[in-house]
Amino acid sequence: MTVNKNTQSLADVEEDIEEIAEDVEEIEKDIDEIEKDIDEMQEDVEEIEKDGDEDDLHDAVTMKTLNSIQSSMSEMMKEIQAIKEQKK
Repeated sequence: MTVNKNTQSLADVEEDIEEIAEDVEEIEKDIDEIEKDIDEMQEDVEEIEKDGDEDDLHDAVTMKTLNSIQSSMSEMMKEIQAIKEQKK
């Protein structure tokens, strides 16, 4: 009887080990998927940062253009004021 119980216990342990091995394989697959997702997220973050840098460059160019236009408008306003004063 003891031999049968030990044999049954060994069979149960072997079954448990197989189940654990299957669980480990599933966990490894999940880890691979998570790593893939993390890589994709990192690529997205890098793309967003790159876009942000490009936006900053565009913003700087836009500000330079706006400053130039504002300066030109200021000069035109002075010229208009000078013309008005000449007409008086």
